[in-house]
Amino acid sequence: MKDRFSMEQEIMAVWGMCEDLDTLLEGVLERDMTKDDIANALLGLKVMHQLKSEKLFDTFEQLIHNGRIL
Repeated sequence: MKDRFSMEQEIMAVWGMCEDLDTLLEGVLERDMTKDDIANALLGLKVMHQLKSEKLFDTFEQLIHNGRIL
């Protein structure tokens, strides 16, 4: 069963996307990335952010439903 610590870990995973964006920015600035490479990386990050956000919201809803948070 999920608890507030699960939700905290999922929040941190969503915030971790900032590190992924920093890595992409470094790649854009310091490597010879094509527009296709950049677009593919951004699309992948977008999908991952959506999935992580949905997982976090599902956990939030479950905790509210179970009365574990108010």
